Amino acid sequence: MPDYRFDRPVFIIGAARSGTTLLGELLSRHPDVAYWLEPKYIWRYAKAGSLNDIRTAEEATPATVHYIRKKFYSFVTKRKKERFIEKTPSNVFRVSFINAIFPEALFLYIERDSRDVCLSAEKKWTSRPDSSALYRRLVSFEIPLRDLPFYMVDFLRDVFGRFFAPAKGYIWGPQFDGIREYRNRHSVIETCARQWQESVNSANEALKHIPESRVYR
Repeated sequence: MPDYRFDRPVFIIGAARSGTTLLGELLSRHPDVAYWLEPKYIWRYAKAGSLNDIRTAEEATPATVHYIRKKFYSFVTKRKKERFIEKTPSNVFRVSFINAIFPEALFLYIERDSRDVCLSAEKKWTSRPDSSALYRRLVSFEIPLRDLPFYMVDFLRDVFGRFFAPAKGYIWGPQFDGIREYRNRHSVIETCARQWQESVNSANEALKHIPESRVYR
């Protein structure tokens, strides 16, 4: 199996609407850095049918490790860069999984006041999707062809739902276990609060088990 080596890759971790995009864009200005913005389907490899974004270290099988490291290696080498930075908000639920795949990684954790996060997230939940983000995903080819059927239902329901009836608050952002059932019984702003809580609790708990020398807050 090829040895895909990396020099201290950086993963930006933080709840959605915490400033991860701004931080990623600032760091991406460095000439030696390849910045990958939200390749969320890469992280769902071999688990496309999951109803949440949670992944554990035990799921980092040799085949999964090989696939994901190969994808990132290709991304970096095509851009002729020395290092890479990645940010995907749903990775708050995958820190141990990422650490198992990239044991040489550095984690840059950002936490924003929950009230500001919820108000910002509510706007995303109740607005139309960003067409540029949809286009980016279509041209990135990050979804394995075999996984396309798994994503079609979610795409039709949540993306098209947000296009034609944004005020209804279709699912947006990182998905904690049971998010759809929770949303059915609670308001959008309550779901935003729960989403933030689940995100920071998951990230903080996982980061406790990573050496402090590899975690920056």
